[in-house]
Amino acid sequence: MRFDTSQHMKMGQQMKLAPRMIQSMEILQMALPALEERIEQELESNIALETWEPGADTQTIELERAERDRADRENERELTVEDGGAGDFERLGSMEADNPEAFDNEYSAASLHARQSLEPGSYSPSRMAGERDAKMDAL
Repeated sequence: MRFDTSQHMKMGQQMKLAPRMIQSMEILQMALPALEERIEQELESNIALETWEPGADTQTIELERAERDRADRENERELTVEDGGAGDFERLGSMEADNPEAFDNEYSAASLHARQSLEPGSYSPSRMAGERDAKMDAL
């Protein structure tokens, strides 16, 4: 009986594509009618997608962008104390109206129990667990 040992080296290239890449390649190779049908199917199946005609809403988009830029510039300018600052108070009022959740006072909205737990010296892990605190009793 004869045993042979040998070594072989083999070189090769293999390309593995991600599913998204395969889908992209398929879409790029589609004919125009098939592509339009695929777009319609995607629009029907995904409610977050919508069609957009180039040039149709450019004025409204530009107006919205200009308004947003103006509001950003106004919100970022420095506060001035001169002249009583009436304009700054107006700006603060508009900021509060635009972002009511940012101006909610958490402390005033908290319950009485939560307020008491925030008082200095009222926190004790054993008291929170329902047990008496021997150190506090000694005081």
